[in-house]
Amino acid sequence: MANALRGSVGLHGNNWYSDIATVQDMLNQIAVAYGGAAPPFFTLGSYSQQLVDAIRRFQSVNHLVSDGRVDKNGPSFRKMLTLLNKPLPPDGPPSSPSVGPPSTPGGQPSPPSDPQGVNLDKAFKGFRSSPWKFTGSAGGSGSISVIGASGGYLSLHNDKSGEDQTLYYGAAGGGISLAPGGFQYSTASMPSGGFGHILVSYRLQRDLEFSDMQGLGGVIGGTAMAQVVPGMPAGIGGSLSIYLLGIDGWLAPAMLLLGGVGGAGAQMINLAAIADAIGMMWGELKGTPDVGVSVQNGYFR
Repeated sequence: MANALRGSVGLHGNNWYSDIATVQDMLNQIAVAYGGAAPPFFTLGSYSQQLVDAIRRFQSVNHLVSDGRVDKNGPSFRKMLTLLNKPLPPDGPPSSPSVGPPSTPGGQPSPPSDPQGVNLDKAFKGFRSSPWKFTGSAGGSGSISVIGASGGYLSLHNDKSGEDQTLYYGAAGGGISLAPGGFQYSTASMPSGGFGHILVSYRLQRDLEFSDMQGLGGVIGGTAMAQVVPGMPAGIGGSLSIYLLGIDGWLAPAMLLLGGVGGAGAQMINLAAIADAIGMMWGELKGTPDVGVSVQNGYFR
């Protein structure tokens, strides 16, 4: 692979496919003791949080500005060329320089993470606000034991362009609830809406488009339904749902569930590395009285 760049790679870079692959390939060939990739990259050409972290580690080890970006003919790229395939000395790797806590863009050290707790800042790191927001929804969901499915539509509005769109979806997965099974539904006439604007991941170095939210996605939801009339099966309540839009694969929401069971889901997983966009909605529900949470994979169009 040619060791030359057309533009910059990494955080806020141009991130052309061939340039990303070049930087990843070079980091794979540089010894870990000199700041090479650990773990190595197996899929070349894909922008991810691993890429940014690997660049920052390389820069820190080599006393460079740790901005997470490799510029064309910049100091980080020149250092990579110097260290490319450089063998370790006979007496082993040189003593690694002391690498302090990562710095924020303003130069201040980032607060240390708590490995025992849930760090929501890490989970949402790398997101920025978009003009899109959820304005309403309707649909239904049903479950038997720990298996459930849902479907419906989400109404969206773009405050910048004035565009209105409708995102239809169907999803299935697992969850935990008090009732052994049930069904809930919402209609367009029931109150619902989004919390703020939909967030866009650092994976998109441009404005969020409606097409970016189509395709594979995930739904992480919680419901609480109370029995209104004693002896009657119908109940009324509400739901809180997080929609992961534009994910890379079907297993991404399942990773969140496993991490949550371990007590550190947000600490372990950066949501911006999984989804192109993420949004949160609330809404009124009617149906079987129940309290539960679920993680489902689905398709949005």
